[in-house]
Amino acid sequence: MGLASAATPYERLENAFVRMRWELLVPPRDLGFATSDNPVLPGQFVPGPVIVPLSRNVLLRASWSKGNDLIYVESSAREVHMMNALSVGHSYTQVFSPMESNWIWRVQHGHAASPGDADVPDLAPSRDSRVDPVSKFKTERR
Repeated sequence: MGLASAATPYERLENAFVRMRWELLVPPRDLGFATSDNPVLPGQFVPGPVIVPLSRNVLLRASWSKGNDLIYVESSAREVHMMNALSVGHSYTQVFSPMESNWIWRVQHGHAASPGDADVPDLAPSRDSRVDPVSKFKTERR
């Protein structure tokens, strides 16, 4: 097996990344993004966006949709709540949030995604329902 054939998968991966649309989402002033011990959220649908909270103030969203590339996007409160709910649902054992922790319990139990967000659809519990949700999650101010 030569070097040319070994590089092919990497070249395909590089081409996929180059074709992606990269957005940096910024939350409203009074909100922030949560992250977890499993921070990279792969797209749920093919091809779906890849979501990575970089800090409480910036979230990276990479997708194959058309549009401007490498842009800052001001997120709505609803979008921040949905991204945070996805982070909680995708976590293994730890969630890190700049907000109070009671919303994590509500997401875990299929209620609103964040404080004051009653219009967000109910969400399924995390994949390991045997874990006590109160002891499973820990929040820290970042």
